[in-house]
Amino acid sequence: MLPIKPHIWFSHPVKQVAEFYNSLLPNSEISYANHFSMPDGQCDIVEFTIAGQPFWGISSGVGLEVNPSISFMLNFDPRDPDAVTLMRKYGLNLPTKAK
Repeated sequence: MLPIKPHIWFSHPVKQVAEFYNSLLPNSEISYANHFSMPDGQCDIVEFTIAGQPFWGISSGVGLEVNPSISFMLNFDPRDPDAVTLMRKYGLNLPTKAK
């Protein structure tokens, strides 16, 4: 299993937040940014590192407010032959192939 990355929700544009912290702290970078159309607007996601700590960020928009919750994303390398076994060990459901 790959390292767990904290997933933080922002009500502001996440890429601007990541760029701000990257400008302040060494060993920081933005490694991925993308956006998706949603029924009530656009969802922005950014993978970034601040002072060596990796994060995922998502712009939640105005409909969701800041709260004390936190999410973690478990990353599995699909090329790892043990990935399926580990996913099942942690109770993660695997998608079934279409027939």
